[in-house]
Amino acid sequence: MKHILILFLLFTTLRTYAQTPDSIWLKQLRTLRDAIYQRDKETVKQFFDFPFSVSNVWYLAQENNDANDSLTQKAINQLASNATPLTEKLFMLYFDQIFHKKFVTVFLKIKTKEVFEKKFVESPEYQGSNKWYYKCTISFRRAEQRMWISYESNNIANGEEPKYDKDGELLETPLGGSESLEFKMIDGQMKLVSISNAG
Repeated sequence: MKHILILFLLFTTLRTYAQTPDSIWLKQLRTLRDAIYQRDKETVKQFFDFPFSVSNVWYLAQENNDANDSLTQKAINQLASNATPLTEKLFMLYFDQIFHKKFVTVFLKIKTKEVFEKKFVESPEYQGSNKWYYKCTISFRRAEQRMWISYESNNIANGEEPKYDKDGELLETPLGGSESLEFKMIDGQMKLVSISNAG
């Protein structure tokens, strides 16, 4: 029995010291993805420092109000126009608008292990019911200990050329945008440090 206990302690110690920075990122990325999918707000909170003062979080929520609830949309628009910091209370209230269904769908298609092998991974494109196309990309920079999770939307499929009528006029104006969530490892914890958007 004594030998088993010693072997267990030795195995546990070796396993603890065998963790690499990449394995810590991988574990935390998986935790974040699973918690967002399961709508586990308490777990997702550990990736934020509140109040989160980057106002772009409201633009992310504005663009992605899946419920099309006009009262919610009006409240989010007001928060955005006032550049209101994201508090823990607001995070809990608007979680589903920040991490909306389309984002979750494409985020789940990422093979997390590949992020650390390839440093850049792109999900397959997902076509929403509104004829828009969505995808997720993750970029990891080991030297900087930073990761970017980007959500992209476009009304033209990846690789598809815009369509023109017989007079050379665009039949559909190419539209799209992206939001990028930047994470940094701070004291052993992956933390969201900024959000940027384009389009």
